[in-house]
Amino acid sequence: MAQIIYFKQLTSTNDYAKEHIDELEHQSIIYTDLQTKGKGRMGKNWSAKGENILMSLVYKNQIGDISLFPLLSALAVAKTLQQQIDFPVQIKWPNDIILNQKKICGILCESIIGGAQTHVVCGIGINVNMTQEQFEIDRLPYATSLQVELNRTFDRLPIIKQVGQQMNQLVSQFQQNGFLALKQEYEELLINRGKQVQVIYQNQVKTGIALGITEAGNLICDCDGERLFIHSGEASVRGLYGYV
Repeated sequence: MAQIIYFKQLTSTNDYAKEHIDELEHQSIIYTDLQTKGKGRMGKNWSAKGENILMSLVYKNQIGDISLFPLLSALAVAKTLQQQIDFPVQIKWPNDIILNQKKICGILCESIIGGAQTHVVCGIGINVNMTQEQFEIDRLPYATSLQVELNRTFDRLPIIKQVGQQMNQLVSQFQQNGFLALKQEYEELLINRGKQVQVIYQNQVKTGIALGITEAGNLICDCDGERLFIHSGEASVRGLYGYV
């Protein structure tokens, strides 16, 4: 069993993991009830409170392409939620988790590189027991929670543990066989695939069809016959008529 560390409040679980990386065990899980200075993808602020899952997973001394950890994390969360709720869960490239056309989870993976060692911290935030009223107060029309969609409350710890177990398995598969073996499984859950999307790329907005992903995790888009390979750190992708 991985080391599981709980705090009532943190600035962010990722910050704690990075600050204490030397003393944390490989595959440690850190979670908290309240996160006051969370960060989202592409520099966005992301703070959260309440009965949600706010967690980080720690992977020490990693080799290979660590840029694929966001996609591995998304796959781990999607597989976990599907098993927990027996309800279709999808991925919005690269790592947002979608339930009933709304975002239920965001992921931010960060690396710590020192000398010959590379560590990865995967921050995961899942909306679990937030109510519809809370989303309306916070003006989050494209967000949802397990409670809103399933009309019941959830115990967070079993979900946290299962996310960790799923992620450990996926990271092991990735290190042994590369991402190609997991690519099909990821694409089957990709809500963008085959749909028109807007790609904000190099300060330009382009419209095209999302075709899938490469072995390196890049999104493949056909924009009027021009094939673009979008890296997750350089572009934002949105559906034409809403969040997805």
